Amino acid sequence: MKRNVLYGYIIASVVIAFAMTALLKANTLKVKKIQVDAPLAGSEYLYEIESATPDNSVGNEYDSYFTIRGWSGKEEQSVQLFDTQVLLKSDSDDFYYALSTDMAAKEELGNYKDTGITYMFGGFVARFDTKKVKPGTYTIYIWNQNDDNNVLICTDKTISL
Repeated sequence: MKRNVLYGYIIASVVIAFAMTALLKANTLKVKKIQVDAPLAGSEYLYEIESATPDNSVGNEYDSYFTIRGWSGKEEQSVQLFDTQVLLKSDSDDFYYALSTDMAAKEELGNYKDTGITYMFGGFVARFDTKKVKPGTYTIYIWNQNDDNNVLICTDKTISL
């Protein structure tokens, strides 16, 4: 009897672990078509796309994921509240693909060029399943809404999927 209860707990734990993993994977790799009502940013916005590369570490060899890492911020304004989203746009579309974007603290940007301004909380990482985006060439945009800003930064960096 005790053995059956133990096996039941083990099986239930495994099922719950698989379900949570699938749910987490689905939520962290979201791609959504959106319209953006924000002006293009000027030169007062700083940014860097540090990498934009395929990433199969999220799934298996048959999956095709992509990871984009970088940071952004407004010149002479510390980033206090992270509200940034990485977007993709092709020239032929009138919408953006919004990627699930998480904050990635950047310790090295804590005192940017000894100015006392911190962009440490302006770091981001976006991961997405390339199967959720039609094949093509896309420009990477950063939708910066940090600290009451609302601008679209065109990075001029492109990726091909």
